[in-house]
Amino acid sequence: MYLKSLATITIDCVLSSVAPQYRADGCIYEMSGTDRRLRTPGSLKAGDLVRVRLWLPDDDTHVFIRLAEVRWVRNQWVGIDFITVDARERARLERYSEQQRKEPVSQPCEQILIRA
Repeated sequence: MYLKSLATITIDCVLSSVAPQYRADGCIYEMSGTDRRLRTPGSLKAGDLVRVRLWLPDDDTHVFIRLAEVRWVRNQWVGIDFITVDARERARLERYSEQQRKEPVSQPCEQILIRA
């Protein structure tokens, strides 16, 4: 079941806030072949594995989180823990966060809240 979820669920989102924690607005898609079907947060449950494409404001490319785990789902919000993020992608996210907060990042980003 998790392999199917990993292969088919992608969350596309745009970072909307970095303080006090990472928040984004986006959409949940189930991919099957060439077909993309929009899903609601209620279609996810804690423990599901997903991929996340996170766009930073005013940036043309996304930060790709190869593997993330759904921690909780409440109404339109989904709490996601990062499992696998490329070091270069993590550094981009941390640099952006430092620019927005105007201070060094004390801990690397490990989770995000997404409104879908």
